[in-house]
Amino acid sequence: MKREGKCVLQYMGKDSYNLIEPLGRNTGTSVDKGSLCAQLNHPLVPFSSISASSPPPPGYEAYTVLPNCAAYVPLETLQYIPLAEKGEADHDVVILRPAAEPTMVHEHVMTTGELRELEII
Repeated sequence: MKREGKCVLQYMGKDSYNLIEPLGRNTGTSVDKGSLCAQLNHPLVPFSSISASSPPPPGYEAYTVLPNCAAYVPLETLQYIPLAEKGEADHDVVILRPAAEPTMVHEHVMTTGELRELEII
């Protein structure tokens, strides 16, 4: 995202519960999250393979995403603030905006309330 100025926000659904803790516990700089997803039986797929009726906008087709998310939102970067790079914080800040309408795949989107009830977070 930092290099390309865009990404795909993925709203995880019920099929992805086993990914919440391992993905949330690790940063993309410490772990290859694509490999981690594959090890947990959720190999990434091209965004273009998600929905024939709602193709991704130009420039997002080859992005890899989790296959069983409830929704996908293409985003573009408005501003990148490299706080972690400068040692000022443990995360960088990225301000984004939707680049297109969401692609809805499933009705059920996991919520933080649901994750708390299940004691996942």
